[in-house]
Amino acid sequence: MKRTMHLILALLLLLSLTLTGCAKEKTVTEDGWKPTKKVTFYLYSGAGGDTDTAMRALAAYWQEKYGVAFNVVNMTGGAGGIAANYVYDQPSDGYTLFGMADGCSTMNVLGAFEHTNDVWDIMLLFGGVGCIGVPKDSPYQTLEELVNASKGGENIRLACCSPGTIWHVDAIQFDQGVEAGLNILTYDGSAQAIIGLLSGEAEVVCSSLGEQSEYIRSGDIRPLAVLSDSPRTLEGYEGEIPAITALYPQFAQVSFARQWNGVGIKADADAAIRKFYEDAFSEAVSSGALDSVRDARKTEYIGLIGKDAHDFVDTCTSICSWTMWDLGMATVSPEEFSIPRQ
Repeated sequence: MKRTMHLILALLLLLSLTLTGCAKEKTVTEDGWKPTKKVTFYLYSGAGGDTDTAMRALAAYWQEKYGVAFNVVNMTGGAGGIAANYVYDQPSDGYTLFGMADGCSTMNVLGAFEHTNDVWDIMLLFGGVGCIGVPKDSPYQTLEELVNASKGGENIRLACCSPGTIWHVDAIQFDQGVEAGLNILTYDGSAQAIIGLLSGEAEVVCSSLGEQSEYIRSGDIRPLAVLSDSPRTLEGYEGEIPAITALYPQFAQVSFARQWNGVGIKADADAAIRKFYEDAFSEAVSSGALDSVRDARKTEYIGLIGKDAHDFVDTCTSICSWTMWDLGMATVSPEEFSIPRQ
C-alpha cells in the first residue's frame, strides 16, 4: 500500500510538471512573450559615445512602454570581448542583451571572441559619418597642414576608439591614403578619445561627427573634414565641414567602413523572444521617439533586422577584419571565420 501511494504521488508530480511545461510553452508560442523582470543591456563600449547614447535612449523608451526596468551597463575592455563573452554565456532567455557596434566586426580576428556575428540576432539602430577634428588652439588650420606636418617629421598623435573599431580602422585607412605616418592612439571609446584630444594627449581625433558635435558647437573642437564624399553642416556651427574627397580625391576610390550600432540577442533564443524584440525594435524606430537622439548625435537611422542587418554588418566586418590582418594587428586570419575580402 505504501509503495502504491508513493507511485501515485510520483505520477501526480510528473503530471503537474508536464502540465506546467505545456502551459509555459503555450504562453510562449501562442500568447507571445514579453519581459516580466529587469532586462540588462551590456555594452562593449564606454559611456558617452554614440552606442552608449543610442542604447540608453532605446532602453528608456522600452522601460516606459513595457513597464519593466531596462538597464544599461558599460563593460569595456578586451577589444569588446569581455562584454560579448559575458552575454554569450548568459541564458538565452531574453533578459540579457548585447549593446553592439561596429567594433564587434573584429573581435574574433583579434582573438577576443571565438564566434562570428551569426550567434546574434542583430537589430541595427543608428550610423554616422566620421569626422577628423583638432582642438581649438591647434596650429593646424586645415587638414592639409596637419598631414604635411606629420610628413615633415612632427609627432602627430591621432586619438580614436579601441583597436578594430570603426574609427580605428577609418583612421588607419586615412593615414595610409595620405601617407602621413600618424601616431595612432586607441582608447576604450570615442568619448575617451575626445578627452585625450582635449587634454593634450593627442593633436587630432577621428570619431563620428555626432560624438564631436557638442564640442564643435562650443568651439572646443574645430572640424577639418568628414570621411564622406559630401560635406556636412552642423546646427550651431558656422560654415561647412568639407568632404575628405574634396581635399584628397584619391579617397573617392576608398570604401570607408560604415559605423553602426544596435541590439544583439542570442540567435538561439526562443522564436517568440526574438519576435518580441524585433517587433519592439521596429516599433521604437518608427515611433519617432528616438528622433531627438538621432538629430543630436548627427546620426542616421539604419533600422534593419534579420538578414538585411547581417548583410550590412558583414560588409563592415570584411573591411575591418582584413584591414587588421593586413596590418599584422589580427591574431587570427579572417579566413578562419570564412570572412571574404570586399
